[in-house]
Amino acid sequence: MPIDFSSVPFEIDRGWPIVIPGSTVVACEAGILLGSILLSDQSWASFPGRGILSLRIDETPPPSNGFVVPTSPIHVPDSALANNAAFCDWVLDTHGGIGRLLLWDEETDWWLVNDADLELALICSQLSRFSTEFEECGDRPFEWVDKDFWTDAGIRTVQALAQRYALNWNP
Repeated sequence: MPIDFSSVPFEIDRGWPIVIPGSTVVACEAGILLGSILLSDQSWASFPGRGILSLRIDETPPPSNGFVVPTSPIHVPDSALANNAAFCDWVLDTHGGIGRLLLWDEETDWWLVNDADLELALICSQLSRFSTEFEECGDRPFEWVDKDFWTDAGIRTVQALAQRYALNWNP
């Protein structure tokens, strides 16, 4: 079943959202499972009650083993927004463990993309919204990239993302 992008408030171009005007993008390391997003306690604490939505935006077809991946945005329950572990468990049960997940809130003033293959969380927002992440990751995008471990295709993808989002990464 195709993904329903009509209710996504951000334009998706070649599998990735377009930058929100007036916002900045930062690349942060994430875990190897979809939903393992290594955010600060301050960021996790700001999520409950904000109406966070999620949608897998990768091109991976949903598994055929009876697990049904949502193809339109769904609300993340506040109980799943307590911390990384709670969120990762919810994502595994709802969206699966692989792919690319887009998150945003009802105000649509930020988005976050988690890509499990790249162990990546891209955050697009005003600097003040995710201040800890911008401070910790802003000067060292993709520092976790290990050229000996990653495939050439993975390195090319990261280079393209660095260029697309002006992340000043040069391997």
